[in-house]
Amino acid sequence: MKNPFLWCLAGVLFLISAAHHADAHEIRKWLSKDGTELIEGKFRNSDGTNVTISVSERSFMDFPIDTLSPKDIEYVRNAGVGTPIPVPAPRPQTAQPVIVPQPVSPPRPVVSSGPGQLTNHFKNSLVDRDGRTASLSKTPGGPPKYYILYYSAGWCPPCRKFTPGLVEWSKTARRSHPVEVVLVGSDDSEKDMLKYMNSYQMDFPAIDFEMINSPWVPSSESSGIPALVLVDDNGTRLLSTNEVNRSQFLSKVEELIAK
Repeated sequence: MKNPFLWCLAGVLFLISAAHHADAHEIRKWLSKDGTELIEGKFRNSDGTNVTISVSERSFMDFPIDTLSPKDIEYVRNAGVGTPIPVPAPRPQTAQPVIVPQPVSPPRPVVSSGPGQLTNHFKNSLVDRDGRTASLSKTPGGPPKYYILYYSAGWCPPCRKFTPGLVEWSKTARRSHPVEVVLVGSDDSEKDMLKYMNSYQMDFPAIDFEMINSPWVPSSESSGIPALVLVDDNGTRLLSTNEVNRSQFLSKVEELIAK
């Protein structure tokens, strides 16, 4: 007959292990070295150099471990059960060569006289902040010839910080430029997306939640959000926050579409 004490001890160890796993996957705020909030989410995994954080059921974000606060680094280090994750050594303070980037002019699109392919897709796939079918805004010269695709979500702190300025910019930009902002939501549900739109009184439409993953929707080609991509009415990519800092993106858009 097996020793009851050993079975009891095994059960206790199992519960301790399970509790450790639960703690390692709690929702928490992740901070940078200077104490700035990066994101709120659950620890997912780490390879010792980067940490993957689950911010929703559908979305994950990666951060270099050595950019996190000391408290978060310690949290990641102890997140594994029985396999501590090493903390990378501090980067050596060595002189780095200064590379001056050369300005690259974005391609100038040839806009057709009639509505482009992307415009035609948008005719039946946009919703307003109340969830009703939305029409494209009237811009100078007719339908928009350019679109700013805004990849964003209500759970994302950097998105919530950037959105108010974009909403104000959109209100004035469409009066003088043939451009429309379109939200490409990354929330977990249509309800969450509409709540986000209403919270910031977005006067621009969003791609219907059920159509966000359609093959005709351009990819942000970015590892995180918020991300912005300027395309023409055929979906040709012209500019993105992969090439231009987010704080300079809207002014660069104005320069480009004013040519």
